[in-house]
Amino acid sequence: MEFEVFLSQPNGVRVCLLPRNMIAIRQEVQEMIQKLPDNCTYEDIQYHLGVVEKIKNGINRAENGEVSSHQDAKQIMTKWLSK
Repeated sequence: MEFEVFLSQPNGVRVCLLPRNMIAIRQEVQEMIQKLPDNCTYEDIQYHLGVVEKIKNGINRAENGEVSSHQDAKQIMTKWLSK
């Protein structure tokens, strides 16, 4: 795992403890929050984070081949809707 390193004062280097991917995630979250209205609530932020997380998880699952066929999805929905 690579870590982000920042040059600081002329007397040395300080190391950021967040891995590069964590910094990217933090930046992504900050950008998302900036796009929300000024009067948003904590619940609004949590909702949007949840939506982004679910979308990214779905994309990752699809990329890893963890997908269902259209027919499988129809069978699952039929079971759900019949309860």
